[in-house]
Amino acid sequence: MFLPKGGQKMSRSKDEVLEANDSLFGITVQTWGTNDRPSNGMMNFADQQFFGGDVGHASINMKLPVTDKTKQWIEKYCYSQTYDQFKKVKGNEDKTYEEYLKTAKRLIPVELKTQVTRKAQYDSNGNLVTTHEKAYEQIYFDIDWSWWPGRLQNTEDDMVWEREGKHFEYDEKWKEYLQPEQRVHRGKLGSRKMDYAPTSIIHQRDIPTSELEKITRDHKIHTIEEKLNVVKLLQSKIDEMPHTKMSPSMELMFKNLGINVEKLLDETKDNGVDPTNLEAMREYLTNRLTERKLELETELSEAKKEVDSTQVKNKVEDVYYDFEYKLNQVRKKMEEVNSQLEKMDSLLHKLEGNTSGPIPYTAEIDELMSVLPFLKEELELENGTLSPKSIENLIDHIDELKNELASKQEKKNERNLNLIKKYEELCEQYKDDEEGLEEALWEEGIDVEEVNSAKKDISKPAPEIQKLTDLQEQLRNHKESGVKLSSELEETLNSSVKMWKTKIDSPCQVISESSVKALVSKINSTRPELVKEKEQLPEQEESLSKEAKKAQEELIKIQEFSQFYSENSSAYMVIGLPPHHQVSLPLAVNGKRGLHPEAMLKKMHELVAGPEKKEFNLHTNNCSLTSIEVLSAGAQHDPLLHSIMGTRALGFFGTPQQVLENAKLTSKTINEGKKSNIFTPLVTASPLDRALGYAMSIYMDPEASKAKQNAGLALGVLVGLAKTPGIIIGSLLNPKQGFNDILNTLNLVYSRNSTGLKVGLTLMALPAMIVLAPLAAIQKGVEVIAETIAKPFKLIANLFKQKPESTDEITVSVGSKKVAEKEGSYSNTALAGLVNSKIKSKIDENTITVEFQKSPQKMIEEFESQLKENPGKVVVLSEKAHNAVLKFVSKSDDEALKQKFYDCCNQSVARSQKFAPKTRDEIDELVEEVTSTDKTELTTSPRQEPSMSSTIDEEENIDSEHQIETGTESTMRI
Repeated sequence: MFLPKGGQKMSRSKDEVLEANDSLFGITVQTWGTNDRPSNGMMNFADQQFFGGDVGHASINMKLPVTDKTKQWIEKYCYSQTYDQFKKVKGNEDKTYEEYLKTAKRLIPVELKTQVTRKAQYDSNGNLVTTHEKAYEQIYFDIDWSWWPGRLQNTEDDMVWEREGKHFEYDEKWKEYLQPEQRVHRGKLGSRKMDYAPTSIIHQRDIPTSELEKITRDHKIHTIEEKLNVVKLLQSKIDEMPHTKMSPSMELMFKNLGINVEKLLDETKDNGVDPTNLEAMREYLTNRLTERKLELETELSEAKKEVDSTQVKNKVEDVYYDFEYKLNQVRKKMEEVNSQLEKMDSLLHKLEGNTSGPIPYTAEIDELMSVLPFLKEELELENGTLSPKSIENLIDHIDELKNELASKQEKKNERNLNLIKKYEELCEQYKDDEEGLEEALWEEGIDVEEVNSAKKDISKPAPEIQKLTDLQEQLRNHKESGVKLSSELEETLNSSVKMWKTKIDSPCQVISESSVKALVSKINSTRPELVKEKEQLPEQEESLSKEAKKAQEELIKIQEFSQFYSENSSAYMVIGLPPHHQVSLPLAVNGKRGLHPEAMLKKMHELVAGPEKKEFNLHTNNCSLTSIEVLSAGAQHDPLLHSIMGTRALGFFGTPQQVLENAKLTSKTINEGKKSNIFTPLVTASPLDRALGYAMSIYMDPEASKAKQNAGLALGVLVGLAKTPGIIIGSLLNPKQGFNDILNTLNLVYSRNSTGLKVGLTLMALPAMIVLAPLAAIQKGVEVIAETIAKPFKLIANLFKQKPESTDEITVSVGSKKVAEKEGSYSNTALAGLVNSKIKSKIDENTITVEFQKSPQKMIEEFESQLKENPGKVVVLSEKAHNAVLKFVSKSDDEALKQKFYDCCNQSVARSQKFAPKTRDEIDELVEEVTSTDKTELTTSPRQEPSMSSTIDEEENIDSEHQIETGTESTMRI
């Protein structure tokens, strides 16, 4: 069992018990850029280094139930403070746990999610369909481990980032239809063109039609935004064009934006543009790109208008509430008509029983008349006399009304006095600080005009009370004898004493005889119309009720789907590239064998916030290595699983493929119930592989000296020779496997554009293939082997017919043949290195560095100022200043400040380009200069092995938020 108390030793037992349904919970290992064929992934890494692209990615997702114990783990390892500390810092004990999870500082991405299982039912055709009614709901913690530099990243983020730099295979007919985005990526030996995966995929499934339209428009917006990003990148390439010919990368970008490059270039003549003039071409291409940008921005604006997140729901709500309102109106009308008929019958009974003369206008008749307004024109009243008793009753009633008003006035005066007192206290407190007084009044919500109005209200009596007092005095004058009800007195009573007719002892008004007859006639003519209307209303009610119910059902459906979609959006629209492989592993809970969740969380915490935390490094601390560390920590209680999960490529390197192989083998080991034994270390150990890995780690260490790197390379060669007998023996024992390994490697190399590598590897592979072919034929088939082995022979035969040409690509062109002939036979690699070094020294001599300041705004202002004051210099930020400004800009809402910073960056990058040669003459001149100063480095020598640790010169930078290449070995922090 785990011991949650701090300071106690954590158990490595796999028998931890969590009181929850196990089916949802577990660990998922996710990898991008991996394949089904078992390997350690080093071939893929080398391919990416030599020919560009993305090396791949590995991440971990963990789902845990919400229990007291898992809450402790989440607070301890995933956040910088516990829930109790969070409430204390916020000074609010009412902060909920959900608020804590959303707003507290996270060290590891974690979310509280809800898994909803919906009910299924049979439709009219007998098919089982999913409904929007919930059958089961489970709340859980969703934890992501994805080691990216400087980012807390979850699986959805990974899918967006990992779409870039990876080739996506399309069926030809769909490729022609979908027209996928294409990019060119370059490495140290060559380049390759890649088809990118779709930006997003919509699964229609059981989406309501209205919601499907909304999701489709969401997809449209995402696609337009991706194209606008391409516009920005393409504009930067236009600004940096060294000559009038567009690069393949630029042509692909124009194609991705829907612009035909051939037509674009053909129209230069029609637009009077000289295609040989660089500035004219830049201006022409910029104008055409700006036109496309405006079109896309217009499309985006229109799409966003359509896709208001509440629009669909509001539209259905409007329909529903409109029907609901009409239905309520009909029901009110039904009640009104029934009441009117009832009142009409009652009034008719009273009137028909007294047709011989005037009828006293009693309070009861007055009440009946109030609900029959259509009779008002027929009513004629004759005023009589208010009796002494009635006057006495009215005087008493007016006293009650005055007391009620006085009580209200007293409360109002109390509020006014408090307001005036608070105002005067603030005036005294800030008597010498007008600005402070204004701010204090604003904070207290006090308006000076309200204070002045309060002072006036206190000083004058309430006019309503005075009016009632005057009426009382008027009535007291007639208390003994009564008074005739005049029209003026009636008006005063109606306005000030609403219920006065209920307080008199006998009616003081009568309905005239002619009015009685008119009222009876009006009632008899109106009643049939009301009866007919009453008979029609139920039909209207039923029709509106059905329509309102339909609208309500649609609204509920949308509301339920919206909630379900917000929690399960990935089931309907996938943005980016999903993992190429996923492996599910169990948790070591409830007596099951698996990985220990707390041990994994603890290791995650150590990697991001522990005393020995390390920064991201592609070779020594990448996503795969950290995933291996986390997974092996979770298996520490199980020696066999721990040895499997801790395996690294060549004993030192982390690759996504190695993470995948470890996860697959762990899953198989758990499922087959394998246990460790005394032979386990011998079986899993590979001394020569570890020695080769050690040699490679020295060679790839960016901080190692050149001599140390060469020593590592030499050691690697020796280990490689030592491994050769073992490889030969293994191939002879399993010729089919050995033949397949060689064949797959050759197929990969033949798909790349480096002739030298194709020739070299083919010559190396031929002897082995000749030996293995007869043996493999027994297993694989003679015809397949013969057809396959002919491929490299044909390649070599074609190559020997013509003189091989070097396809090596270097950063800077090294001059014309004329210069090369003067200096002798030079190594392109050595010459390029000297040229790059010269350019770098020129940039360094003309660089001004803006140092760190406490205010990011001041650093940006100084950045801009230095650029203006030094027009011929390159201005850069120091590393600390760069990180601070970038962090500030990413969170700032000041668009103008952001734009200023970006403009400064672009300007500085453009200046750095001026130090690199553009024309052939400039290149020849620079080559002449470097060769005259150091001829010894230019003599013909064996080609040096390209350094695995050097920066890949890619046209499409996979993660451009860290450094921008200037086309030389010098990098700028911008």
